[in-house]
Amino acid sequence: MKKKKLFIILLIVLIILLVGFLVYSLFFNNKVDEIIDYDHVDTFIYNENEASGYVTVKGYVTVDRQDYCEGECETDENSLFDVVNFHIVETTSADFRNYVNSFYSDDYTGDKTFSLGCVKGETIEYYNTYDELLNDNDNTNDFKKFIVNKNYTQKILSSSQNNPITLRLGKEKFSSGSGAPECYSHITNIDILN
Repeated sequence: MKKKKLFIILLIVLIILLVGFLVYSLFFNNKVDEIIDYDHVDTFIYNENEASGYVTVKGYVTVDRQDYCEGECETDENSLFDVVNFHIVETTSADFRNYVNSFYSDDYTGDKTFSLGCVKGETIEYYNTYDELLNDNDNTNDFKKFIVNKNYTQKILSSSQNNPITLRLGKEKFSSGSGAPECYSHITNIDILN
């Protein structure tokens, strides 16, 4: 008889805890759509003084063989690179769209694209520069090399017009202009959201 009473008491306590949890979940817990994920808020700024911040973009890539031979050199295998071009399908940042549009002349009517770098082996590699690199006074090249890991590279390269990918891109502040090396990207950070 004591075991039966103890079992009933434990069952009642469990039922009360379950009901309490359900009431809390339904009425007092924050709903997912009310939570702001500040890591994914678009902060991209583009004006005459600055182009920097973070942006979420949806799109796909194409890879085009491009020649980076400049001046008095002849095109050969060493001057050809497989450039990864990102085609924007969607972004909520008007500033980022205007920034990318600034790469083109007024009469350009094609897809708005920008380079994510070059395919080298099984990874995407690119160079970028920003104010912090220029101000470190270490007397080294002002461009930093970035390598997208193999898994991210595969996901990015498998995107297509029918299978777009959503990326979180970051651009550090860069206040001056300079020539760009092969495989340069205007983007500093690349993260995959889907």
